[in-house]
Amino acid sequence: MDLNFTKVGRKDLHVIGLLLIAFSLPFSTQVNSAAIIFILLVWLLDRDLLVKIKKVFSNKFIIILILYFAVCLLGMLYTSNQKAGIGYLTKSFSLLLFPIIFSSYDYSNKVLQKILLAFVLAVFCCITYSLVMVFYFHNALIEEFSLYNTYRELLIKPLTFHPTYFSIYILFSIFCIIYLVFINKWYKGFLGVVGLLLVFYFFAFSLLLSARMPLLSSFFCLFITAVFYSIKLKKYIFIFVALAVIVSMLYYLFNNPMFNQRILEIRETALKPPVGIYHNSINLRIGILTCTFQELRSQWLLGTGTGDMQDVLNKCYESNGYSDVLYKLSFNTHSAYFDAFLRLGVLGLFSLVLLFYYSFNRAIKTKDVLFLNFIVFIATACITESILNSQKGIVFFTLFNSLFIYHSHHKLSTIKIRNNADRI
Repeated sequence: MDLNFTKVGRKDLHVIGLLLIAFSLPFSTQVNSAAIIFILLVWLLDRDLLVKIKKVFSNKFIIILILYFAVCLLGMLYTSNQKAGIGYLTKSFSLLLFPIIFSSYDYSNKVLQKILLAFVLAVFCCITYSLVMVFYFHNALIEEFSLYNTYRELLIKPLTFHPTYFSIYILFSIFCIIYLVFINKWYKGFLGVVGLLLVFYFFAFSLLLSARMPLLSSFFCLFITAVFYSIKLKKYIFIFVALAVIVSMLYYLFNNPMFNQRILEIRETALKPPVGIYHNSINLRIGILTCTFQELRSQWLLGTGTGDMQDVLNKCYESNGYSDVLYKLSFNTHSAYFDAFLRLGVLGLFSLVLLFYYSFNRAIKTKDVLFLNFIVFIATACITESILNSQKGIVFFTLFNSLFIYHSHHKLSTIKIRNNADRI
């Protein structure tokens, strides 16, 4: 069976599917999965499928993009918890799917910008929906917001979204807005003002969520952006403005009761695993790290297997007598690097680092500041978050990383064609 699409129609349907995936990311996982299935069907039900498959194998870098998923498949050979392994492979399917499907299409600046706008619009809708639900429908009082937990829990509750993950979405959206404003020269008119207001709106909400690592990572990426546009536009004032903003924000954060409590939590908590009911985000992580290192000592080569990692950690938490919250809530490694290392051994860690390195190198080669910000932001966030352990994290990373890589491929091809034309 094939669909008799025109060439334009096939591409349009694919782009529509990508817009749906980007827009549904912060919302429903079910809708997001349906959109992924949609672009898969568009790709499969096409008379040019064999040509597309040949194009996949002609890509020299496809192995790097799908290597981590391939290692996950390999890990199924020695895992004992097949059900959990299959569940993880299902969540991770976009790691295989997106690089293969996206290789069949060229992603111009116009297509990329549409997808970025769809994602920014979705994040804007989520933030606004959350604020409306909290202040009007849940009758939340301003006084309640004097407590740190109230900020995070109340604001995120309408979205059923982890605060750190949503912070990552919000902060990446800010870089998307900055990119769109500069690439389209909107800073010269009304849209530039709108973009600036959106940046403040998004950033203010991310401060309320108080996710430490994403916020600190975003400051580093802001500096990268300032340096890039200062060099490109030959206006070095951007560097000083960025430094002033970063210093001001750091001063504000470290003197803000909400965020400062998160910092004080680090200073005042004994660096020991939690016992009984006395636990917080710091000593929980100490317990996690202790068990992670304990298990890595014996399973560093091959790992636990694709489906056994959480079982191994839970057993360690319980046998060491740590707080039962660790194994009852099944806390993972809270690091994508440790997750890959413990789950899949040396090869798993190598494949993940190789993917980040390749993406970083590609961003540098094409001088793509948004791509560079994205991969630096994700790579640093992965130090303290298992981004590739949930569908919202996996789809988010794979969608944009694959888009940026194939967009860079389109950009390099265009540059090569122009250079050849100039020689002629």
